[in-house]
Amino acid sequence: MNFRKPIHQTELSSGVCISAPDAEPYRAAAQRLQSALQGVLSDNVEIIPDARLDAGGRHVIALGNMMHSAFLKTLYFRAYDLTDRVWPGPGGWAVRTAPHSLDEVGHVVVVGVSSAEDVTGAADALSNTIAE
Repeated sequence: MNFRKPIHQTELSSGVCISAPDAEPYRAAAQRLQSALQGVLSDNVEIIPDARLDAGGRHVIALGNMMHSAFLKTLYFRAYDLTDRVWPGPGGWAVRTAPHSLDEVGHVVVVGVSSAEDVTGAADALSNTIAE
């Protein structure tokens, strides 16, 4: 197993993409996050429906939970991320890194919500942090 550098020491030249379920409000939250990232990065940030995620070695920002996202369901069943209907709970969200990921995927930042309605607030908080 190759260990990667911690995310805070990671060069972003391999690119960043956003994985989100192809439904509202995930799509709108992904677009706002995309705008914030493209304002900071010199590269295009692609939004990829998670059902057909092909990161190609890029780092992934994943929106949702294991019930709504095929990508996060894969991480859930490997115990890399545990966002579901119970945690972080209705009205809550969490932004964190997954400790390990999958082949052909760089680091993963999870914008985790139990309820789809909470993704807007979570993505906006991450967008604001990126802008700062």
